[in-house]
Amino acid sequence: MNKLYPIPSFSVLAFSALAIHAHGDVIYSETFDNNTAGNLGSSSIGWSAYVGAFATDISGTIPNGGDRMGVADIPGNPSSDGDSYFFASNTGNTQDISWTGIETGLSLSNVSSISWRMGNATTATTVKILVQIGGSWYASSSDFSNSSTYTGGTFSSAGAADDVLQEFTFSTDAEDWLELTLNPGVTMSLGSAPVSDLSSSTITGLGFYVDTNNTFTTARLDTLQVNSIPEASVFALYSALSVMALVFTRRRRN
Repeated sequence: MNKLYPIPSFSVLAFSALAIHAHGDVIYSETFDNNTAGNLGSSSIGWSAYVGAFATDISGTIPNGGDRMGVADIPGNPSSDGDSYFFASNTGNTQDISWTGIETGLSLSNVSSISWRMGNATTATTVKILVQIGGSWYASSSDFSNSSTYTGGTFSSAGAADDVLQEFTFSTDAEDWLELTLNPGVTMSLGSAPVSDLSSSTITGLGFYVDTNNTFTTARLDTLQVNSIPEASVFALYSALSVMALVFTRRRRN
């Protein structure tokens, strides 16, 4: 008769802990907090915001009208992480326009992925992840969008729906990026892919590039996180536990 030995409880607990750390640690998090009774400019959270082909600086502008970008005063996603989210809107203004919202002065190394939550008013609205590396700005070659439309209310209540959760796998491969020219007050434009891979994997600036794609829209962005590459020791422990699990679950003939 064959007998199956159960996996010891300590192994179950260890595997659970490894699963939590499989994507590494969160080394950066921005929840775009706003505890006031009104919208706030991007500078209130240490971010800069630029709009249009001339990169007009709207960092300190209260985003209550016009082609605007800033921090809303209504619940974001998840709603438990503060009563706000980052947004860009051109409702009733310039139909075809783009924005850049960025934070600089960072030093993020060993990055594995960048994730955020998003609920836009139109499915045509696209978002690119921005990184600053070696003093230059790059936009992800991939566009991110929603397959459904959202209002402020439905974005907040959507929770961790697949359409809301967005994730970009970080690499320094040239094919994953487009060069971004950002000269405040002068020009803002996307270029082609860099001629070589990015010079470093250390991110010194982070943000979003939002494109209306010729629609009137509001882009809603929240819970921006950067995850690190798991340490080699985690993989080593996982391998050791896998061997132990096989030993304890082997079938033995009586």
